[in-house]
Amino acid sequence: MINLDGFFAERYRHPSYIRVPSDAVYVYLKKQEERSLLVDEIKRVAEPGARFIGIELRDEQEDVVEIVETHTSLCLRSLSEVQEKILQGKPKDFYLDASGLNVRLLGPLLKSSLAMTFRSGKSVFVTYAEPARYKVQKFKEEGQYYDLAEKIKGIYPIAGFECIGPTFGDPILIPMLGFEGGRFAHILSQTEFVDGGIYPVIGVSGYRPEYPFVTYDGNRRPLKECEAWEHIQYAMAGSIVDAFRKLVLIRERYAGKNVTLKIAPIGTKPHAIAALLFACCFPRETELVYDNPIRKQKRTEGVDVISVTCVSDLVKPYYDS
Repeated sequence: MINLDGFFAERYRHPSYIRVPSDAVYVYLKKQEERSLLVDEIKRVAEPGARFIGIELRDEQEDVVEIVETHTSLCLRSLSEVQEKILQGKPKDFYLDASGLNVRLLGPLLKSSLAMTFRSGKSVFVTYAEPARYKVQKFKEEGQYYDLAEKIKGIYPIAGFECIGPTFGDPILIPMLGFEGGRFAHILSQTEFVDGGIYPVIGVSGYRPEYPFVTYDGNRRPLKECEAWEHIQYAMAGSIVDAFRKLVLIRERYAGKNVTLKIAPIGTKPHAIAALLFACCFPRETELVYDNPIRKQKRTEGVDVISVTCVSDLVKPYYDS
């Protein structure tokens, strides 16, 4: 496995080494997890003129957030509203702190920022602090959900990634797996795919050496039932770059064939970000299948390495404007 992170990402051991430039916008959401609070130190050492925008969830059922600094609402289903209220003033660069932002929030923010920055020649960065450890002390009853989520709300589109009209081509399913085998089983029961057309992606080596084995264990039943063992793919668990490249390679395998890639981002946050980026690049042949979990408030402990990835440079050769 060739590691290309060095071309697109920087890794830091402490947030004080991250210097957000002047005239940049940095979007974050604070949660109870320690890693989402690193923004305070990043803000302290930022260059004068950098603009930090905190957002808060208003309602778990709606894609509406509140901008902390102005106490104004923001509807993420309106990409023009996102650009107006978040990207106003055409910032030099745009930063998304994925440590606190969930997938439903990251999706429209990534899509809007990429569209605007490619028109203006600016850059989009994703900041992500790896947890020191997940709270994965034990499994629940097999087929149920793992200790990381309270429940799932069901499959419905992420704002900005809705598929309008019927899907064309043979459906190929790419589940990006985490610990929660119940989520994979649910995706399988709700999604069409052709026989032999499932390519599970497992993160290695994981934030801890044993995590890939935990993933295998948690997903053993659905993997066996759909006979997807021989198609398992691997991507670095904490790498947006490696996961995105893996999706591109799977797409190339079907070059010239009439297929729709149905990607289920149910694994690590970097893998989910890679899926969002891939859908931005190839919207006409990609469908995101997301089950919208309600996460527990404190599911990780501590902070490990912090990565800052220039996702606009990563996707530029593939971006469908």
